[in-house]
Amino acid sequence: MNSAIPAPYNRLEAVLLLAVLGVATLLRFIGIADHSLSGDEITTIDFAALSLAEIANEIRIWENHPPLYYWIMHFVVDLFGVSEYSIRIPSTIFGIAAVYYTFVLARMLFGTASALVVAALLAVSPFAVTYSQDGRMYTLLLLFSVISSVRFVIWTREMTLRNMVFYWVPSVLLVYTHVYGILFVFGQTVFMAFYVWSQDTSTRWPMIRTWVTGQFLLVVASLPWLLVLAIRAMDHQEDGFWIGVPTLRTVINILFDYTGSRETAALWVLLLGTAVFSVFQSRDKSGEFAFTRFWAVAFCIVTIGIVHVIPFLMSQVSTPVYLHKYTLPAMPGFYMLGILGVSLLHRVPAKVLACLILLAGMVPGYTGSDRMFAYSPALSDAAKFLKANAAAEEGVVLCGRKNFLMTIPHYLEREQIESPVVMAWTKRVRRSDPESILRPVVAAPPPVPEQIRHLDKVWYLHLDDVGGIGCERPQDWVGEDFEIVDRNSSIYRIPATRLERRSVP
Repeated sequence: MNSAIPAPYNRLEAVLLLAVLGVATLLRFIGIADHSLSGDEITTIDFAALSLAEIANEIRIWENHPPLYYWIMHFVVDLFGVSEYSIRIPSTIFGIAAVYYTFVLARMLFGTASALVVAALLAVSPFAVTYSQDGRMYTLLLLFSVISSVRFVIWTREMTLRNMVFYWVPSVLLVYTHVYGILFVFGQTVFMAFYVWSQDTSTRWPMIRTWVTGQFLLVVASLPWLLVLAIRAMDHQEDGFWIGVPTLRTVINILFDYTGSRETAALWVLLLGTAVFSVFQSRDKSGEFAFTRFWAVAFCIVTIGIVHVIPFLMSQVSTPVYLHKYTLPAMPGFYMLGILGVSLLHRVPAKVLACLILLAGMVPGYTGSDRMFAYSPALSDAAKFLKANAAAEEGVVLCGRKNFLMTIPHYLEREQIESPVVMAWTKRVRRSDPESILRPVVAAPPPVPEQIRHLDKVWYLHLDDVGGIGCERPQDWVGEDFEIVDRNSSIYRIPATRLERRSVP
């Protein structure tokens, strides 16, 4: 634990690290604006348009995420306006920075060679790339969790006031980024309890005093958000929540997200098991390690376990809070344990082959049905289609899941569609406060909403079922007054259907 941090990079290490960061940058910028904004990204835009004080108030009313990311996006939108690029590039930058700090952390724990492979895995991971192209706070959560871990390792090595401050700052920012930030810091506390208990009496109590002081200050700084979170948690207990109760299948799917494909998942599990059980056989004596192998592996296990086990168990008995994208902070630890398993292979060719297989296993995540945004509708194209074909005296009916109904109005407004628009959805968005910015959704029961009954022609935009989410079909609610006269399926997964009023005798 007291061994030195690895020496500064040599030229070869620097070149290889730059290559990894270059690949990470390339993958995260390719196609960054190809898919339309999601409903969650529209929420980001709505928050970014508010003042800093209004953002804090909206979070108090109904939002489940802390304000830090929205405050950052407030300034981004103020400077660069609203577009797919301006909303997503901050997440891209956070994702690239997370790759670098993952290298730093892995180098401190397992050495340079392992660190380069770990950073490369995170750089090419389709799961990490996907959320680096998402205008939400998830890569910021990943970034601060890794920075906090780096400073945590340094502080446990030398518990000075300076190191405490450098750990305290990213940890507070982590808590104000996402609720899982609280879990991550709690995981560090759990690890610290075991580590301190293993020390001799002469060093144990000074370490405890220093750690408790730092954590007390962290709690005090986080108290405003913790109080809001407690209130929001009680609200969800009463009103229900949108995240489903996780099952074993949920955990398996997250494993596939981490590994990039189903084909390499078994190899990953084998390598992880090898890494964990290796600590009971021997402890590495290499001076290149900041921890012994035992404590390095323990740190990875705790950071992975806390992010998964606690939310999973909480979701079984209380408000479900276990979601795959929330677990991004566990990815560095997952990859570090896997590569430790690779390093325990006896022959160099076997190690190289294993690393190549793990990297190649990420490829299916970029192609076919495994691609994260394979079902992302081209809402921008749909709006342009309506702009070119729908007359001002014709109506537009939208039917689909909530994200679609939150997003498509943004594109209709961008194209300045003059036709009256009606949202047809069987559910209503819950609003905790009449003044909330959460967009209201009007339910349109069969046969036809009154807003369009007097129109001769109506354009119907319907988001096809995705992931088993059902939605009403035109024939379910159009009734006898209207019939389908034209269907255009060229709008990717959003067919534009023209409904024409029948002549009533």
